[in-house]
Amino acid sequence: MSVVVIFLPTFLYGSDSGLLHGLYVQQNTVKVFYVTHLTNTCHSVSKTPKRKRCIGYYARTIDNEFTTLPNEKGNWLMLNFQEHSVILTKLIISGNPVTLMKGCRVICVFYDYHKFFASEILCEGLESTTGFSSDYCRFLANFLKLDSGANAPESPKCLDFFVRVAQRARQYLLAVAAFVTPVVRHTSTGLHLCDILNSTAWLFGHVAHFKKPTLKMGNFLLALLIDVFCGLMLVRLIVEPLTVNTPFSKMLLDMAEVVVTTLRDLLHWLMGVPAGLKLNYALNNMLGKFFLYHINLWWMFLVLCKPCLDLAVHMLTWLGCLGVTFQICLLADLLDLVSFHVYCIYVYAARLYSVQLSGLVALWRLFLGRKWNPLRERVDSCKYSNDQLFVGTLAFTILLFLLPTTLMYYVVFTTLRLLVLIFRGVLAHFTWLLRAFPAYSTVLWMTRATTVTSSVQVSVCTEISGNGPLYLAVEPVIGSWWSTVVRGVPDSLQRPPPVQWSQLLKHLCTGRLYILFIFSETDTMYLLLMTVKVMILITKTVPIV
Repeated sequence: MSVVVIFLPTFLYGSDSGLLHGLYVQQNTVKVFYVTHLTNTCHSVSKTPKRKRCIGYYARTIDNEFTTLPNEKGNWLMLNFQEHSVILTKLIISGNPVTLMKGCRVICVFYDYHKFFASEILCEGLESTTGFSSDYCRFLANFLKLDSGANAPESPKCLDFFVRVAQRARQYLLAVAAFVTPVVRHTSTGLHLCDILNSTAWLFGHVAHFKKPTLKMGNFLLALLIDVFCGLMLVRLIVEPLTVNTPFSKMLLDMAEVVVTTLRDLLHWLMGVPAGLKLNYALNNMLGKFFLYHINLWWMFLVLCKPCLDLAVHMLTWLGCLGVTFQICLLADLLDLVSFHVYCIYVYAARLYSVQLSGLVALWRLFLGRKWNPLRERVDSCKYSNDQLFVGTLAFTILLFLLPTTLMYYVVFTTLRLLVLIFRGVLAHFTWLLRAFPAYSTVLWMTRATTVTSSVQVSVCTEISGNGPLYLAVEPVIGSWWSTVVRGVPDSLQRPPPVQWSQLLKHLCTGRLYILFIFSETDTMYLLLMTVKVMILITKTVPIV
């Protein structure tokens, strides 16, 4: 049995007789009529625009009837206003009259044109509260917007000029962001600046495309205003009072000195008998002195960079005018600067642990008579001589007894590195939350605005139901607050990458570097080499006590 679904706008109740315009769609055994407009003049059907082609006639009285078909095999429906209700009186599909009582199930659905047209979320995703198919309602909402855009009057010249300016500004911003990104991609502040440029370019493109305010546009602009306001208040209430009596650089150096002193005490503890463990004295003493020298060198580097730290407080003050998110990114960069020596020690310990672990795995295969074949990327059988077995056994013994000492340093400084990464992850997610702050969506959701309706509620019109067609009424309703917020997030905002816990655990066990956020492994090694060169230059000019 075939099914015919007819969507009728509710404004028919107060309209005079006229032609019905809309769209007819057939999907398998389901045939759907979408009635969107009504014209009171009986123009020739052949002159009707394609997107608003005539699909029926609405008669205010039973005597006023218009039965002209668009063609011999056309689709046509007749509606009459009887007893304060709109009644379907005739239905023709492909030129053949359809019996409303037998062989066909007809469903008439009344909808509010203005509510469906005003909803933005309804077009993206819709969940019906009943068993009625929501795809029809989603298609109807999209068709209303497309039909309105195709038949909209010509826009004024000032609006066209504004659209051209927005498109040109978008191109310039994208070009500037592409030029600046390779230069500042190693800093959180620089990356945030590039994200702001890309988001502003998205805003101009969004305005040029829709030519009217939208939900995502309102969220972006209101979140930006809140960001700037919080940044100004933070500078006014916290940064300026703290830096009046004590310079910011001195405060930062005092905090860094506490960190350096704590690390020195930690290294002296590791060079002894940590937790009652008896480590290899020679390797332990060498690693401890190397890391102590590295910490002292980095402390001297921070002392020499004191003028740059004074410049950072002025940047912090000026960046407050751009928003609190810039201040958070600058704080992340200062954290990287202060804790870079911890990161360097973590890299050294991880590399040493990884080399020892790889050597032990390779030598363990020697005892089994196997080796790794890099050409075929598999483990093959191999025969070893007595000399090779002796040297392999000696090397395996040395690496095995040195592994606890290396493992101790690796575990300690990996833990410190993970703490820094956790804090940076919190800052990154907090920055994203501030930029995606759903103030505009929340206000619309609380005021029950039609713009944020995301689902439909279907009810049966029992007062006009009979033995013939089934009459339903569909009403757009507002969904949950969370679904409204998620669908109102601007497209330009990219959520921070999630932590791959399986990959993280694998890298921690094997000693491979697990780089988060802005650095790749190649960039990390390059920065370490540059840092070592700078420290060597410092040691040639300034003695380290």
